[in-house]
Amino acid sequence: MAMPVIYATHVLHPAASAMLAAAADLRVASALDPATLIREGWLCDIVIVRAPIPPEIFGPGTRLRAAIRHGAGTDSRWVHRQRGNV
Repeated sequence: MAMPVIYATHVLHPAASAMLAAAADLRVASALDPATLIREGWLCDIVIVRAPIPPEIFGPGTRLRAAIRHGAGTDSRWVHRQRGNV
């Protein structure tokens, strides 16, 4: 069985990269434009995002099983509490 493909929009910490690379084929986006992200991320199993990604990555025909938001500032609960949505 082939290793799962993890596609990251940005370079990760070396320790995290080493851990992920031991369990999967870790790939990093060569650019952040929509065409590149679609082309390179089309057959990934997991995407780790720190940038907006085009909705086509979630479309039919992809292998995507998980999308993970990475980095500081990804917790939106504070925003929802401030808006009264919680």
